[in-house]
Amino acid sequence: MSTGNPHPKQRSVAGKRRWLRRDLSLMGALIPALFMFSTPAAAQGTCSARCPDGSMSETYSCSANYVPRCYRRGGNIASGPDRRQQEIQRQQLQQQQELMRRQAEEAERKRKASEADQMGMDALNRGDNRAAVNHLLAALESDPQNAAIRAHLDRANKALQDELEDARAAADLLRLRQEIEDATAAADLQATREELEDEMTAQQLAAISKDLRGHTWRQYRLSGNGFIGGTSWLVGYNVQDANPAILAKEKQMLQKQMELSGKEYDGVDFSRYNFVLGIGASTNILLDLKNRVVFDEFKNGQFSAREQALYASLKDRQFGELACHSNGAMICLAALENQDVIADRVVLYGPQITRESLQMWNELVRSGYVKSLDIYVNENDPVPPFSLALGDLFSNVPEQAELLSPNTLKKLINETSPKIAVHTFSCGADSPTLDCHDMKVYKRDRGCFAKPSGKTVPGTALPGKGGVIEPPLPYCR
Repeated sequence: MSTGNPHPKQRSVAGKRRWLRRDLSLMGALIPALFMFSTPAAAQGTCSARCPDGSMSETYSCSANYVPRCYRRGGNIASGPDRRQQEIQRQQLQQQQELMRRQAEEAERKRKASEADQMGMDALNRGDNRAAVNHLLAALESDPQNAAIRAHLDRANKALQDELEDARAAADLLRLRQEIEDATAAADLQATREELEDEMTAQQLAAISKDLRGHTWRQYRLSGNGFIGGTSWLVGYNVQDANPAILAKEKQMLQKQMELSGKEYDGVDFSRYNFVLGIGASTNILLDLKNRVVFDEFKNGQFSAREQALYASLKDRQFGELACHSNGAMICLAALENQDVIADRVVLYGPQITRESLQMWNELVRSGYVKSLDIYVNENDPVPPFSLALGDLFSNVPEQAELLSPNTLKKLINETSPKIAVHTFSCGADSPTLDCHDMKVYKRDRGCFAKPSGKTVPGTALPGKGGVIEPPLPYCR
């Protein structure tokens, strides 16, 4: 074999082989670069790849023969039919979970309803009718479509009504009727909501709920003329029927209530008012003042509206005339401001007032929500001037002893609330007395007023001078 220079053809073949080996080495270096690039961790011998969807794969050793998961068969990147199948499976799983959740909630509601129903029947069997009604109302709230619970509630309600009828507790009975009506209406609404829940979206339900809460849907019961008592009044009387027997029975019950609370029965003008309500915290004047009336002074009656359960008996009523005595003026103000009642005319007898409440009364008349408002004040009635002075004291208004003068008080009311008509009457001697605050006195004063005819008494005229004017004759309004 020759050791000289190789044949040119042999050199060409050997060169091609060297070029081929170099090209393969270069391709071996470039191929990973098509799929991978070095991360900051690559300097320590780890790599990651860019997946087909543009995300980065997990890191792995650059020297290992490793295939990223997103490039393996059955990897985490789905497309086409596989992706649609996964979405369908996900939706089916969500529906199953939602169905299981609702079934669990329904089972829990029925369990609570059954437990409350049993407690209600136990209470009914031992004669605790009020507790029975409360438990059965809770049961009906949990399972509003349960006919057995409704039947049990009717039975307990009748037993309690019989009990209250025997005790002649008309005010409590009136409140209970309203409570039962409200609970039944709430249960019906809950049942309707549950039926619609499967068919309507949450947004539609929210819109319906908002509409129901709006005043457009509110209905008011025609209730004739109403009278709201003040401090220590705790009574109820509601006659919307002219049946003489019913009227006599209701009056008898009211008289008993007023005697128990130390009130004058003949202070109520039954020829004018057929709805009478007092929501005091106590029949004791001092306790009612301390626990309720003083808070109404600074809350414009909203404290009683929020805290006294019997306030519910006043809600959703429409009156021709709404009369309010003493602290009852604050209760009426809150009811009108909350739009819990509507009234054509408002009459305040010896009212508890402040400058702020007078401005609110004036706005009710100015806006047309109330057509007219009259205030009746007896001279020496301490409630209107003292309540006004108390409000001024906490508002840093200088003390005004002149408020005890009916003319000064009338002028202040007219200046603060020009839309209000003020009527004053003489009463008592020279010092304030609660006798002049008595509703019986206001009933007498409201009945008739002196109105001069303006005519001259015949035979009293002198030449060049006028005669004696006829004395005023009483007239009633």
